[in-house]
Amino acid sequence: MENERALVIKTRTDFTKKRDSKFTFLTVRNTEDQFEVRIWNSDERIQSIQIGHVVEICGDDDEYNGDHYINARSVIVVDDDPMKYVDRYDDDVINAYKEAFYQEKASIQTDKYKKILDYLFNDSFCERFFFALPAATQFHHNKYGGLLVHSMETLHFAKSIVHSSALCVVECDEDLLYTAALMHDIGKCWTYYFKNGVPVIHNDEYLYGHSVKAIELVASAERDLGEDYRALKHMMASHQGKPEYNAITTPKTKEAMILHMADYIGSRLFMFDNVEFDENCRHWSNVMKQYIIKV
Repeated sequence: MENERALVIKTRTDFTKKRDSKFTFLTVRNTEDQFEVRIWNSDERIQSIQIGHVVEICGDDDEYNGDHYINARSVIVVDDDPMKYVDRYDDDVINAYKEAFYQEKASIQTDKYKKILDYLFNDSFCERFFFALPAATQFHHNKYGGLLVHSMETLHFAKSIVHSSALCVVECDEDLLYTAALMHDIGKCWTYYFKNGVPVIHNDEYLYGHSVKAIELVASAERDLGEDYRALKHMMASHQGKPEYNAITTPKTKEAMILHMADYIGSRLFMFDNVEFDENCRHWSNVMKQYIIKV
């Protein structure tokens, strides 16, 4: 690549070599694809370039140990809207998932679960937040529309577990399970957002996590609707499975365990879809090294 215009910076990592020489690695993307950029002699001009800036890069394609990257000679900030370069699902995919969401929401028969879904998921909230935000910043569904897609995948994996075959049907409260699947990550609408075209985490996610926010929302529904949603609150608290995965508690009901398994399957399969390895499976991506392999 000799000249690639309008790339938004998603990540930045700085290094110092011997004799205090500096170099910088960037992850950038245009409207269609993502690239790695290496700047081997960072100077003061590079130090001012930050995540979320849209830049013009002049450089050449290069390769080292099987890793392809852009060897940059210059990086210049340009005036452009970084949200144009957000990694996102195609509009037809998002629209299909929206339609499926409303169909699944309408299929819930138990009155108290219908009421809480209507209470939480009004049209304005869905369009502004639930249908737009990412489900994570790095490891899974970290795209525009990712929260919607992940929530629907979790629901369908839960259904697959319950109805794996005509001979193997798990007896459980299906309306409770499917309601929890739709809303298990609703707290992320307060703890994840896009900043300058990049998915980021609000401090509240670190302070108490999206599960606590989801429990607060369910508690508000209890007060306003006059219903008992203790089972739902437990599923919000336990859907991540283990304390080391930031679960508040471990699953203690059949429905909670199925929700955790469905959520786990959906997030991990996304990671495998984005794994990069050579034909001899010697080179694994950093995500695999850091997260999946140790599970």
